[in-house]
Amino acid sequence: APLEAEGLDAERAALDAERRALDAERRALAMERMSLETPPRPMGGISERSYRGAAKSGSAPRIEFGRWQLDAQKARDAIVYMEILGKPKADRDDER
Repeated sequence: APLEAEGLDAERAALDAERRALDAERRALAMERMSLETPPRPMGGISERSYRGAAKSGSAPRIEFGRWQLDAQKARDAIVYMEILGKPKADRDDER
C-alpha cells in the first residue's frame, strides 16, 4: 500500500507538471497570435530602417536582449521550458 500511494503521488505530480506546461504553451500561443494580429511597433534599440525591413519581409524583428537575440519562437520555447523545469535549485524552498 505505501508503494502504491507513492506511485499515485508521483503520477499526480507528473500530471500537474504536464498541465502547467500545457497551460504555459497555450498562453504563449495566444500571445503569439495576438502579436500576429496587431502590427508590431518599433521599440527602443531597433532602428527604424531595420524595423521597416522586417515589416516588409513579414517577419517579426529580432530583439537583442543582452547577448541573446530573441524572436517570438525562442521566447515561447523559453516560457514552455521554464514551466516544465520549474524553479532553479537555488530558488526552491526545502520541500523534502
